[in-house]
Amino acid sequence: MLTDTKIRSLSKKGTHADGDRLYLQVSSRRGKSWLFRWKIEGKTRYSGLGSYPAVTLKAARAAAVKCNQLLAEGLDPIEEKKKAKAEKEASKNTFAVVARRCAESKRQAFRNEKHKWQWLRTLEMYAFPHIGHMKIGDIGHPDIVTLLEPIWLKKAETAKRTRQRIESVFDYAAGHGLFDRANPANIALLRDALPSRAKHLTKSKPHPALDVERIPAFYAALAQEESMSALALRWTILAGVRTTETLGAQWVEIHRHGRVWIIPPERTKTYEEFSVPLTEVMMVLLGKMQLMRRNHPYIFYSPSKPHQPLSNAAMRKRLRKMGVPAEEASVHGFRANLKTWGLLNNYSEEVTEAALAHRYGNKVSQSYNRTDLLEVRRGMMDAYSTFVTGGAELRVSPSIPPG
Repeated sequence: MLTDTKIRSLSKKGTHADGDRLYLQVSSRRGKSWLFRWKIEGKTRYSGLGSYPAVTLKAARAAAVKCNQLLAEGLDPIEEKKKAKAEKEASKNTFAVVARRCAESKRQAFRNEKHKWQWLRTLEMYAFPHIGHMKIGDIGHPDIVTLLEPIWLKKAETAKRTRQRIESVFDYAAGHGLFDRANPANIALLRDALPSRAKHLTKSKPHPALDVERIPAFYAALAQEESMSALALRWTILAGVRTTETLGAQWVEIHRHGRVWIIPPERTKTYEEFSVPLTEVMMVLLGKMQLMRRNHPYIFYSPSKPHQPLSNAAMRKRLRKMGVPAEEASVHGFRANLKTWGLLNNYSEEVTEAALAHRYGNKVSQSYNRTDLLEVRRGMMDAYSTFVTGGAELRVSPSIPPG
């Protein structure tokens, strides 16, 4: 048998038996290391137990005892070692860990970091508290049912997004060899286990909007306000764009010579670049904003936060301060006003839809239609601006100089 004193004195290359299939291997390159050696079907097998002195003589003997126990049970120490390593790795692959890897792999699909954050946030709020700590391979169909039940009827849209994102995580796990069963978040498996939404479904309500004939009077009152939120709301009404498109508008997007505001694809709902014709009234409003610019990149910036856009709620609050209740009108509702006015004034469905950056017609029609009708829309938007303002703004406000 070996002793620590004897081991330290060994320098000749070779193997030295300690008993019970444990050997010390001496090598000029690797120093001294422990081996467990046995025969199976006439073939000699080796399993490394670590190097000396990192693995002491006492620890090596204990490891050899375990290997001999495995052999007595008819098990292969090498295969069992591989299984133990795999289980250790699997214990690291909790749902939360895999979900974050999945989100990272989708980086190119996300429009920006905010969308990646939103994708993960849904899982953090509704999935992680239930299954975030669980190993991905241990999660089953009942676990998904349990986490979805509280929100399935009360928060139908949230539940839908949560389920879809959980399903995506399991698809990612399966593709990386971390999960080898049917996806437990598949809607086909869940449909019978969760209550039917049929009795709870309600038709979506359109955004409330002012009657078209009230727009000029409302705009005239709004034009008396000089706050940043009032200016942003005026721009939104004139341009017929979405709230986020106004708030994210930057000076670099304004092309003065062509009199067009080009909204980049990452900021549009359709993921496509959209050109908004700048009417004379909008150019006047830009002139006012130019005087207030103060080197801010955003046209409608936050007065309290340098280099940040106006808050998402600013225009909505301005609407309420103007005495317009939520059930009567919304900021988004002004897009409906543009659409209604256009149709009432004999502009075609195609043109009014194009003005709102909506896709018109079926997929075949869309694939062949390669024009955005910019100049046709320019004429309509000029007429709409005149209707909204009555031309009064042109007489009292400075216009932005071209160039």
